[in-house]
This record gives sequence, C-alpha cells and structure tokens, in this order.
Amino acid sequence: MKLTGMTDIATRIMVIIVASPDDHWTIERFATVCQSPKPQVTKTIQILARHGFVQSRRGRTGGFYLSCDPQCVTLGEVVRAVEPNFALVDCMACTDKAACPLLPVCRVRSSMHKALKAFMA
Repeated sequence: MKLTGMTDIATRIMVIIVASPDDHWTIERFATVCQSPKPQVTKTIQILARHGFVQSRRGRTGGFYLSCDPQCVTLGEVVRAVEPNFALVDCMACTDKAACPLLPVCRVRSSMHKALKAFMA
C-alpha cells in the first residue's frame, strides 16, 4: 500500500495546522514546511477546504485555518477526501465489468477489505 504524494501533503498540512492553530499559514509557508511544490499544495488545500477541514481568511492576518474540531477528524477522512477511490491493492477495485479472474477462489480480498476498513476508521 502506498499513499499518493497529495495524501502525504494533506496529512502534513493537517498535522501542522492542528499543532499550531493560532499561526497564519499561507500556501508558500506550507510548501516550504512540507517541502512540496506550490501547485500541489494549492490543489491539496482546495480539496481540504472543499471537504470542510480548512478555511481561508483574506487580508493582512489572512491565511488558512482549521475549520473543524481536530478531535473529530480521522486520518481515514483525510485520505478519503484526497483519494476517494483508495484501494489497498488493485484487485479491491474489481467489479462485475472488470472482475479479477481469481475472484471466485480468492481468500485475500475479504482480509484486505477488513484491513482497509480498520485503516480508514
């Protein structure tokens, strides 16, 4: 299992913003601290804002702020926001139209679903 770079940035942003809620965080500052390109940080912040995790404020004291109770946010919620089709392995995404040939005898898929459910909790 490997999370995308955007999910990595999203989790870093959430950790940073929760750890220092009174700071004024800009795209540039997040990009520097996360050591990530500004365009990727911008896109990630937009996703987090769209899902209600952060909000922005304009002006001299502007920046990005946490817009939810940090005690109510889970890692799974952040991952699902950034990667809505996240699967531990490719076969977890199999459907009737694109079924895995091993599906009738597979004993791994249900274990993977349980592991994913636990990770996303």
